Amino acid sequence: MQRILYQLKSRMAVGGFIGDERGFVTHFALTVLILILLFSGLSLDSANSWRVRDMLQTAADAAARAGAMDLPNEATAMDSVLELAGDNLTAANKKAISASSVEFGTWDNTARSFTPLDTPANAVRVTASRSKATNNAVPTFLLRLVGLTSWDVNVESVAWRSTESCSVADISSNGKVTIKSENDFYNGYCVEGAKQVKFTGDNQFDNNNSIYVTDLNKLNLPDTTSLSSIVGRGTSKSSSGLTYGDIAKVRTPISAAYEADIPALAAKYLDPLSAIQPSYINGNSAVIKLDAKNVKYTSFAPGRVYEVQCGDGKGNKAQFFKEQDVSKVVIVSNCAISLGKESSFEDVVLVSKGAGSGSVYAAKEVVLGKDDECKAGGGVSIYAAGDVTSGKKLKLYGVVISAGGKVKLKNASNKIAGLTIAAKGDVKLDGKASFGTCKTAASSDGNVAYLLVK
Repeated sequence: MQRILYQLKSRMAVGGFIGDERGFVTHFALTVLILILLFSGLSLDSANSWRVRDMLQTAADAAARAGAMDLPNEATAMDSVLELAGDNLTAANKKAISASSVEFGTWDNTARSFTPLDTPANAVRVTASRSKATNNAVPTFLLRLVGLTSWDVNVESVAWRSTESCSVADISSNGKVTIKSENDFYNGYCVEGAKQVKFTGDNQFDNNNSIYVTDLNKLNLPDTTSLSSIVGRGTSKSSSGLTYGDIAKVRTPISAAYEADIPALAAKYLDPLSAIQPSYINGNSAVIKLDAKNVKYTSFAPGRVYEVQCGDGKGNKAQFFKEQDVSKVVIVSNCAISLGKESSFEDVVLVSKGAGSGSVYAAKEVVLGKDDECKAGGGVSIYAAGDVTSGKKLKLYGVVISAGGKVKLKNASNKIAGLTIAAKGDVKLDGKASFGTCKTAASSDGNVAYLLVK
């Protein structure tokens, strides 16, 4: 009994209690556990805050651009901003944009600055906020255990109503643009090439077209004797005495607005709830993972997002089968995408992280988009880390192409209705086509463009 009493007294003493590790968590283990929870909480809650930030930025961008399209009528523009904000904000984010967070003013594109309340307004600034000040801060999960119960997330977007001719070029290249003969250009269709723009054979332009180069010496046109910037418009088919007048213009610098960060874009498209998803995607459905070798045997379900996994093997690619019809899907591939002969794609987004010459390839007689006389919907968007190329007789209807490499398309005669290209490398198209008969969502109207500038 005396021995038991002695052990109890020893354990009750300060030194004995601290030194006795039986049945208790040591100080070191407890410290490690706290640190693990802290860093886990930081990782989890930071990821969630960035997710919310991305959602708010997308909603602010959409709302600002919608407002800019209604300027200079500020009342109508405000209605459009709030309507688009409501359409793009989730229930948890609904209060992030209100009338008090919308400002009208002017945008100075040279100084890259927005001046609020300046008139007449040519720009709108939308601030999306989830903060303590607005009583809608983003709650934390694990960090609340150490006293941090919420994050403040604030973003802003400025959209500018630009009246500068061809603020957004329909075909833009950081390299050379080459378009073969017998083409017609309508509705303010704009072409720009940082290193050269070249046309071969007969081409006809209407009064609102523009061809931009960094130096008029980089414009290569057939049978042209003068490129004076002060000669009037009124261009027709090429002749020995033709002058292209102010259709030919100098712009410095020329920088194609291609998507440079394909992995980041791919990550957004792999989130079915992302605000950038097209309206035909079911946000409540999980991403379908697909092995590259099974692409040709897959019946793609409309409304779904597919992630094509390619493995590490050299030459792996997502190969679509001949005459395969695909519609209303988003397809993100870790490797090159190859579209089978005579296959067709409508309401489709293709994202290829495969770099190099075969990032996206369309075989002979592939149809991209729906031939519907310029009606809404049916288009195809292609985002490639490398080159976008095709076989013969490619048909394009409402197609947007962004390439981190070259674009070389062998289009069928008179089978282009709505085409926008932004490429880091050269762009080359076959002739006998009409450009500008339909406008894509990525292009301007030649006289007015609505641009996100901040």
